[in-house]
Amino acid sequence: SMSGIPIYADRGYGGGIRLLDNYVLNKSIVSDQDINSILLGLELLEATHYNEENSALKKIQTLFNHQQEDFLEVDFSGFDDDKERLVLECLKKSLQKSFSINIFYRNSSGQVSHRKLNPLKLVFKRQNWYLVAYCHNRDQVRTFKIARILEVEATSEGFNRNDYDLSKHLQVSHGIENVQLITLRLKANALVRIREEMRFSKLIDEKNEEITLQLETEIDEWFISYVMSYADDLIDIQPKILKESIQNKAKKILSL
Repeated sequence: SMSGIPIYADRGYGGGIRLLDNYVLNKSIVSDQDINSILLGLELLEATHYNEENSALKKIQTLFNHQQEDFLEVDFSGFDDDKERLVLECLKKSLQKSFSINIFYRNSSGQVSHRKLNPLKLVFKRQNWYLVAYCHNRDQVRTFKIARILEVEATSEGFNRNDYDLSKHLQVSHGIENVQLITLRLKANALVRIREEMRFSKLIDEKNEEITLQLETEIDEWFISYVMSYADDLIDIQPKILKESIQNKAKKILSL
């Protein structure tokens, strides 16, 4: 009551402390900017297809007497697939309850393994979702690409999140196989596309109608195919393992 929220108490059986009906939070407690920030956060969560966020968004809008403004749309198109949506839903619940999970995971070489994990954090980085988790198989914190989780099963076995310090964990790159420094030399006319699609890359040289850029990423089938889409502009590729992988794939295409 001293903070400006009108509550009242009923004594006796069935009594209790209640808010006045139809009460809307005073703007002196939550500003318009605060309200917009809360609603924006819920709209971003709603874009991940978490079922509860739509209900929460409507409740908060009603609580603040604030209508949703149609000025933002976020589309994580990879979640259109029901399988990925179910995986994320299971991960979300396990994260909230601090329960261990069992997964079947396919690495960048196509090998499938069974892992027992303590899920610690979901990370969206470089256009992909990742799960940071303690891996019982490896006895260390690892990072797993969500798209490579084939199956996930929640358990009722709890764990203490405070046992893990993620401050020194290099999210996304640590624990992912084949993360390497990639150097690409291309014709200068590829720069516009590079700036649009590889904003996380670093342009280290630009001269004589050529550009050279570097990025750290995982060498997998997707990235190999992606680099091949620059075939008309490619001049050189490093490291050697990436160059050879692209050459081998090109030879297979030529043999069709």
